[in-house]
Amino acid sequence: GGTTELLTLTLRSTIDLICQLIFGVELNAKDFDLLVASLADYIVPGYHNENMKYPGGLNEFDYHQKVGREMGAKSTPETVGDLIK
Repeated sequence: GGTTELLTLTLRSTIDLICQLIFGVELNAKDFDLLVASLADYIVPGYHNENMKYPGGLNEFDYHQKVGREMGAKSTPETVGDLIK
């Protein structure tokens, strides 16, 4: 029903805020959509996209960790992301 869609929309908003406020990084639309899908795949109950293919043959967990490391490396100076890299 609508619960999965609402949780996914909330996740999109949260991830966007994290990227911009904590890391100072803006992902392109494709990378952002893949990141949301990878996190939704194991966070949002009832969400699973068997057709989703992540770059490099990664699974959803490994993909979101890869993107997180890349965002950390690109963090804008004086952001939280910059402090933790």
